[in-house]
Amino acid sequence: LYKECVRNINAENGGEEVHDGCQKFTAAGKDGSPEALKCAACGCHRNFHQQESETPTAIKGSDLTQFADDILGVDKAQSPDDSTPKEKRKRTIFSAEQLTKLEALAESVHWSLGNIPKDQQASAAMEIGITVESLKYWFHNRK
Repeated sequence: LYKECVRNINAENGGEEVHDGCQKFTAAGKDGSPEALKCAACGCHRNFHQQESETPTAIKGSDLTQFADDILGVDKAQSPDDSTPKEKRKRTIFSAEQLTKLEALAESVHWSLGNIPKDQQASAAMEIGITVESLKYWFHNRK
């Protein structure tokens, strides 16, 4: 549904914005014909008329958040401490000796941690002096 015409009829003259007052688009011809895109009242193309939409044109941030929460099934009745952001993982700093051992291990398994069974990953990490998680992060970051 198309509403009022917003074409500035004074644009060619460079003057103030002036609209012709057409309040509703009325097709000048049958559907499918080129005339169907022209307004019978003002002669403007249909694109100059405001299009009425069924959905709101602007959604407030809180409404959008609520909509997303509803879709995802987020429960707002969580305790306040659940809503605090999770702390970032502490960055591991490796010694030169650890880096040498990590690189040797990586080359021996062709840089694929998947080639090492989980129990051997744990023993290799313990031998190097790091956690299994740090071993996995190091492999992932060096691919």
